[in-house]
Amino acid sequence: MNPPIADIERRRDAAVARVRPVRMEDCRRYARLPRRGKTLAQCFATAGQTGVIGVLPAAADAPRAVESARAWLNAGADALCFPGESSLPLARRMECVWAVSDFLEAHGRETPLWLREGLFHPAQLAEALEAGVQTLSIYPGVMDEAALSALVAAAHAAKVECVWEIFNAQDAVSAQSLGAPWTCVEMLAARATRAGALALGAPKIISGLSPENVEEAPGGFRALTWEALPEDEEDAQRLLASLRSALPPCGADARGARARASASTGAQSAKRPRRK
Repeated sequence: MNPPIADIERRRDAAVARVRPVRMEDCRRYARLPRRGKTLAQCFATAGQTGVIGVLPAAADAPRAVESARAWLNAGADALCFPGESSLPLARRMECVWAVSDFLEAHGRETPLWLREGLFHPAQLAEALEAGVQTLSIYPGVMDEAALSALVAAAHAAKVECVWEIFNAQDAVSAQSLGAPWTCVEMLAARATRAGALALGAPKIISGLSPENVEEAPGGFRALTWEALPEDEEDAQRLLASLRSALPPCGADARGARARASASTGAQSAKRPRRK
């Protein structure tokens, strides 16, 4: 599986058009500023089970994004993320990020907020940090070496947590050579790519899971992303409980847990009608 090159390049061009000067000293200043919420590393540092990261709607406006965040938190999600692909212009996308961040702060939540937008310039990093994001994504496969090194240096200076998006073996090599702290691999990626991500020392996240493929997911991942949340609160809480046991640690017997997760997620459409 390859990253969505056309969409990422379109969003990169839009971001570059809005870029403002950001010096390395500016990045170091962000490292000294207080931040709301935990990072993924802090959230999953002592987790004895797979963490669940709720995916917010890609094309939602700010009110819908906040309501989605509320539903995920009520269901017990460990973290929230904005997906990497969106039809929204970047400015409107950031409005949603600000709204969700303000919502979390107003309710005293330390829930990690992860923006999977493709970053190409330190100015984007600065804008995301100002909006209250704790974790950002880096797509090594769509950047040249110089741009990638500059972005990584800015992220290190700002002390921001970054997740490296792994789509192929070369992405895994880049992540390893630059000491990626976190990696994320798509379930639809080739088996060899998933194996390469698991071989890295960095904590791992797997995305792209669904009721149809959760039984095939390998173990050893620290967290997973999930997009579809039932509207019924009891169903939503039951779903998250099943997902937490769906991916046991490396070496554990995954069959029983995956069967329970598959049965729980697959049965949602056949359950009683939702409450009005």
